[in-house]
Amino acid sequence: MKFLKKIPRGIIGTCSSHLVMVCRDYLPEVLFLLFTLSARVLAADHGLENQDFNLDSILFNRLSSAPHGGVVLSTNLKNRIAEYCPDETCDRLIAPARISRKIFNSLAFVYFARLSGYSHLEGWVGDGELSEVKNLLNDTPEYCRCTMKIEWARCLVKWGAKNHGLRLYSVRHDEGRKFVSKINIEKY
Repeated sequence: MKFLKKIPRGIIGTCSSHLVMVCRDYLPEVLFLLFTLSARVLAADHGLENQDFNLDSILFNRLSSAPHGGVVLSTNLKNRIAEYCPDETCDRLIAPARISRKIFNSLAFVYFARLSGYSHLEGWVGDGELSEVKNLLNDTPEYCRCTMKIEWARCLVKWGAKNHGLRLYSVRHDEGRKFVSKINIEKY
């Protein structure tokens, strides 16, 4: 610290304030870049295909960025869960944990983007983004590859229910109580 005594006091204050500004301005981007790089290394170590990794990260980011708090994704020993609760009501998608994350996140994305009926989500996802997901989802049946976005979304969610055990629930919180109702996906 003796060398600091030789530097005029004003220069130290200027240097430290510039360092703080640089850290404040660029640290989030640097941390995100490091996270992305480490995630890609982990994905490569586990043999995940680059396309699947990109789709997973895109879907996770888009679901998390939905208006009014985002779609919360979680996994426990038995299930994968996607829940959107913009107010005292929630839509909850549940599927067995054995379903791949790519398929589950895709089903959740398509459901919340086109079928949930929440006015908060209108315009959240453009048709271009939905087309990207449609093109990257090569695991879906050919009969679901309709040209109309809403029909494709309905078909995909029904396919998820039939082949992957996808279930849909409506959750309402009222006066400290929680009311859960199962919704028949076939009605979509």
